[in-house]
Amino acid sequence: MNILVTSAINNDPRRLQELLKTIESVWSRYPLSTIHISETSRIRPSDGFLGHIPNRVEMTGFWGAEWIDRAHDTGLPIGFVQNAIEIEALQRMMDLPYWYDRTYKLSGRYQLTDHFNPESHDPDRFTFRHPLRTGFSMDQVGTVGMLMTRLFGFPTSQAQYLKSVLEKIGNEHWQRWLSGKPFDIEHGLYKHIDHDICQFVDKIGVIGRIGHLEHIVED
Repeated sequence: MNILVTSAINNDPRRLQELLKTIESVWSRYPLSTIHISETSRIRPSDGFLGHIPNRVEMTGFWGAEWIDRAHDTGLPIGFVQNAIEIEALQRMMDLPYWYDRTYKLSGRYQLTDHFNPESHDPDRFTFRHPLRTGFSMDQVGTVGMLMTRLFGFPTSQAQYLKSVLEKIGNEHWQRWLSGKPFDIEHGLYKHIDHDICQFVDKIGVIGRIGHLEHIVED
């Protein structure tokens, strides 16, 4: 099993500790799984930070990339910046030759819980927590729901399809924000992914802190 962890530690000790707990939550349950980190700090984390990452982890460092600077330099809110970077990083990760098995995307501030049960997931479908209704109007976000991305699974055979969906989401994300309207990857997935190839579950098995906030959520 592949675990694709999205991370942006930015030399922040708290973010590093959260990332290490993410890794521990995976290997304590699935010691033979492969963890791939997509690291999108704006500048390269120091050796002191990177030295804490276990050698078994496969890291792809995107620090210094033009598209990361471009998102930061917009002056738009942090919610836009984080989503723009994550959408682009996930697209690029889909092109790497890592995906030999079913993959789960896990955000680096979150940990797996005992409710995570991949054996119950359809290996030929995307697996998400049941969709949530958006709190925004149709005019603002162009859809009525959200698919949460703290943790979701997908079959290797669908990596390029997921990339094509993310390209659509990325384009709409920039267009809506530059028009003064909110949008994010969760709204985009609900709108653009084919629900017929998705499996929705009541509890997907993840807990952690929402983005730059302090609120702890469990799905």
